[in-house]
Amino acid sequence: MTRDEVFAFFGNASKVSRACGLTHSAVLAWRDVPQQWQFQLERMTGGQLKADCPLPPYALGIAALDLPEGRWPRTPAVETEHEPD
Repeated sequence: MTRDEVFAFFGNASKVSRACGLTHSAVLAWRDVPQQWQFQLERMTGGQLKADCPLPPYALGIAALDLPEGRWPRTPAVETEHEPD
C-alpha cells in the first residue's frame, strides 16, 4: 500500500493521523507506509487497503491479531522469586 492510497482512502493526512493516533507531521513524513501501520490500516479498513509487506502478520505482534474491536489480550502476570534478605 502506498502513502497516496492511504491518503485517498481517508481523505487527507489529517484524517489518517487521527485514525492512527499519530501527529500530522509523523504521517506526512512517511515516504512509504511503515510495515506495522500497513497491517493496522488493512485491519482498520476491513481489507479495503492491503498490506504489501514481506513479513507475515504474526511477525508484527498485536497489530495483526484478529480481536474484537476495543479488546486487547490480557498480559499474564509474571511471578518472580525473591531471595530473602
